[in-house]
Amino acid sequence: MKSAVSAVLAVLALTAGAASAQTPQQTIAAAMPVYAHVVRFPAPVGFNPAFQKDNEGRFFIFEMIPKGEHIMSWTQMLTVTSINGMKGPLPTPAQYLQNFTQGYRKACPDTFVSRPLSESAPKANEPALFFIGCGKVSVPNENPRSEAVLVGFFASPKGIYSVQWAERGPALEKAPAFDEGKWRIRLDALKTARLCERIPGEAAPYPSCK
Repeated sequence: MKSAVSAVLAVLALTAGAASAQTPQQTIAAAMPVYAHVVRFPAPVGFNPAFQKDNEGRFFIFEMIPKGEHIMSWTQMLTVTSINGMKGPLPTPAQYLQNFTQGYRKACPDTFVSRPLSESAPKANEPALFFIGCGKVSVPNENPRSEAVLVGFFASPKGIYSVQWAERGPALEKAPAFDEGKWRIRLDALKTARLCERIPGEAAPYPSCK
């Protein structure tokens, strides 16, 4: 998987870099193999791959940020994650969602928000969508900030996956609101994310995953 993912990331880096002069809200359809599946996700134009790690075949994470930003200091981030069900037991979708939101809740108990944006539970072919955020996060040696994220969760017997689009900004004294003008385009983009079974021998750009 490592060489296949590296090849996909190289293509994404070239594409994002070449298109960085366009509107940041625009996306291109990207796909990468992760464990038993292919993840199709909206790669924001002007974003470059910044971090990737596969933890002993059990947990995978891939992150993209705007060109010119640093992985430790970013304004927006696109993240793909997976827990591999072929390497151990999986949490239930409800347990996974609870653990994910709890991380934000602990960071900002007084300004936390979690809002479902779809009626369905996580499935293999359709994401469950959420808006989660913190109005004020305090980090040692850094100025307080806000952070909000749109998340699409997928669940199958072989793994649990997420596609996330996060944004950081100035600290707020209340929970961040779901601003239609800011988040609607990103939400519509996340609705195009898909989780597909890997087809033996199929190569990038994985045309079967639509």
